[in-house]
Amino acid sequence: MKQRIFLLATAIAIFTFAGNAASRFPQEKQMKALFENGIKAQLEHRFDKRQVLDTKQFFTNHRHLSYDGLELCHIESNNKDGLTLSVEKLGNDTVLVYRNAIDDPVEVYYYTNRLHSEVELSIYVQYILAGNYMLTNGKNSIFGLWQDFYTGSKYNTDPGVYRIMKMEKDKIKIIHSFERVSHGDPNSPNLPGGGGAGAICPFLMWELKLTADGLLAQETYGDKFVDHRPRLADGSNMLTKVQCPWKGIDGKWAFTSVMPLTHKLLRLFPKDALELMYAEIFARHGNIFEDDKYQKYFDAQPWYKKNSNPMELTDIEQFNADLINEVIMSM
Repeated sequence: MKQRIFLLATAIAIFTFAGNAASRFPQEKQMKALFENGIKAQLEHRFDKRQVLDTKQFFTNHRHLSYDGLELCHIESNNKDGLTLSVEKLGNDTVLVYRNAIDDPVEVYYYTNRLHSEVELSIYVQYILAGNYMLTNGKNSIFGLWQDFYTGSKYNTDPGVYRIMKMEKDKIKIIHSFERVSHGDPNSPNLPGGGGAGAICPFLMWELKLTADGLLAQETYGDKFVDHRPRLADGSNMLTKVQCPWKGIDGKWAFTSVMPLTHKLLRLFPKDALELMYAEIFARHGNIFEDDKYQKYFDAQPWYKKNSNPMELTDIEQFNADLINEVIMSM
């Protein structure tokens, strides 16, 4: 009897949690559309030149908007602490940028609806985490994207799909969503034991910490009877990215060539990861490094090709390189 009461209480807790989570996130199909359209737009516009918009006119037209907590209606001056605020369009994104005296970006803000800031900010975080990851135990897990982005992938279990849940300083809490790679089809190819009904798929929650080597993950919630989802070993697990959605863009941090980043997103990374991230932007164009540490690192990457006359960075890449450098200097 006690066991039945315990199981009933557990089930109620799970479905209550599911209801609360569902109310905080858009429907899965809407999220999928946002993600797919967002990636397409980023790739199409990543070579667009940076545009500096009329700040005064923009504020007049958009005073009701919030940029990651920076309320336009509360900004009385375009300057603060020696920084100058401008509205800039990079690729397909419009951001607010505080620049220093030598015109380097120091603080960057994305638009967020005040009522749904967690959801919208989570989409930007998903961009930097998006990918197919190999777990320590050899299994796979997908963050932010559907299998459609990973054609040719083979899995020994259903990776499922994860969504960002919450950012906390240098850690990110994620939740296993309702969507599954096999779409609940028990006959799905390459997924032995991975099909089955979504009705027996309660939440899994992981906590991630970004490192220079990959994602350090720890399971913080999960029902042990669910054995067809990717499970972590006890303690910390290193997740290594094996595929990313940015087609034709190589490297561990391909997103630096696709979308303008923000100081908040970059501060999720430790200093050694940011230093490699900065160097990778230039390595992608074949730059040769004076520092042997970086040259040896990129010589070991199969995609790196030395070029004595490398191409110039795109405006998005230059913007991100300057911002990454500023964040590194502030650490």
